[in-house]
Amino acid sequence: MGKTVLKKDIAKAIASRIGMTKKASLLCVDVVLDTITEALERSDPVKLSKFGKLDVRLYSGASNRNPSTGDLINEPPYYRPFFKWSPHIKRKIKAAVK
Repeated sequence: MGKTVLKKDIAKAIASRIGMTKKASLLCVDVVLDTITEALERSDPVKLSKFGKLDVRLYSGASNRNPSTGDLINEPPYYRPFFKWSPHIKRKIKAAVK
């Protein structure tokens, strides 16, 4: 396993490839992440070509028992972010891991 890629690493890569300042590229990364977050807050799917699709999924609640009291606990349905890799990324990762 390699090192974890941070937001500042992405901004640095953008700055070096495009020739902009690190501060400007960090602002670009923030705008992209904010746009994705706002779309998911509205339950709008986000498709990133050759990368994947982000969306929000509704998961059904469950009925469980409290182990110490035996009382029935009903958990309400909840929403969670979901990510599906694109076939392009899956192939690249599979080829790199071999």
